[in-house]
Amino acid sequence: MKHLALLLAGIALTATACLKSTNTSNSVQEQYNTDTKLIQDYLTNHAITAQQDSSGIFYKIDSMGTGINPKLGDTIQVKYVGKLLTDSIFQKVDTAITFILNQGLIPAWQICIPKINAGGGIDIYSQSYFGFGGVAQPGIPANSVLIFNVQLLNVRPIQH
Repeated sequence: MKHLALLLAGIALTATACLKSTNTSNSVQEQYNTDTKLIQDYLTNHAITAQQDSSGIFYKIDSMGTGINPKLGDTIQVKYVGKLLTDSIFQKVDTAITFILNQGLIPAWQICIPKINAGGGIDIYSQSYFGFGGVAQPGIPANSVLIFNVQLLNVRPIQH
């Protein structure tokens, strides 16, 4: 049931997106800038070389994989570890779990998972904006930078 937290939180984030509009864009931008600096410091302190997507999310491809490259709408099968900047693990999924890439997953996953192929692995360092934002989740305080190590086990393309 713990793995459902990621899915449900993604849905909750989507549902609360309208509530964020009550915040000024300055406060959202300030949080994003703060998170980006925290990620950069984390990467430096841990001697990690990561790339930055045009969205601003940082990622490091551990292995590219040789299978199918996922697209939004495809069904993906993954194992993953989620942790905070303190390196405390908030969720670990050791057995394969299946998601549809563009349904209920946090934006960070939707942006970064397609950077690898089935059989690959990626580390994602995400600003809270692309995670759960200002909405606290079990084991995850509001406005938390999230770190995920994701192993993409399989991709099943969307059926037309």
